[in-house]
Amino acid sequence: MNYTNENFQNYRDRVDLFGQFYNILAEFQLKVKKEDKDNYTECVQHISQLSTIVANVESQQDANMETFKKTLNELIPQLNNQINELHDEARNPIFLSGEANMFDMLRQLDELEQRFKELENSLADSANYL
Repeated sequence: MNYTNENFQNYRDRVDLFGQFYNILAEFQLKVKKEDKDNYTECVQHISQLSTIVANVESQQDANMETFKKTLNELIPQLNNQINELHDEARNPIFLSGEANMFDMLRQLDELEQRFKELENSLADSANYL
């Protein structure tokens, strides 16, 4: 939002500068095309509307940030539990014994790897919110 505010402020400053030019021209009673006056008036109206929109977004941003924090605080412990469960399953001694069927073990390891990748993606998504 800072980027938006900085760039938007640049446009507001430009419009203010044009307003000062128009005031100086009016003070010296110099003619300005009606089209230019209309464009300036329209620009001022749009800047006002954009200011309102930016203010609304900023106020919603704070509220949404609190909602995201609350959601993450609920989801992160769940994710940690799932990771711990997966870790416990991966440490199963049957994987190291020669007694198990190799194809069954490979299938189970593939399933564990798939669940690990899903958890990894969930963790990456959660990190993007922070």
